[in-house]
Amino acid sequence: MNVTFTGVINSDDFEVVLDGLRRWLGEPGLQGRERLSGEQVTFEDARVALICSRSFGSRGVGHDFLIEGTVFDDLDPALRFLAALRQAYVGSGVTAELEYGEMDADGMPTGEGLELP
Repeated sequence: MNVTFTGVINSDDFEVVLDGLRRWLGEPGLQGRERLSGEQVTFEDARVALICSRSFGSRGVGHDFLIEGTVFDDLDPALRFLAALRQAYVGSGVTAELEYGEMDADGMPTGEGLELP
């Protein structure tokens, strides 16, 4: 079973967000790119696929980053992996708020999204 996630990384500093993602994923060479909509990071390996991009609000560019993706693992290991994302920002003044949900073999949600404790 896979676990989907979505959330917010509360920072307006792209380099800080990118550094935390590098630590979390163990990918020191991870790079972002500038898009028309702002900075964006995409990543996929055997464990996780994700996209992280600057948020937009009614007044234009936001002051945080949205992240969403899928962890290709069972629930307990996936939750530990997602908790490690928050740990990657400890000491940087940045927080990550995440919700998750399990998917069945057909990629369909099996229930409501839950907030990562």
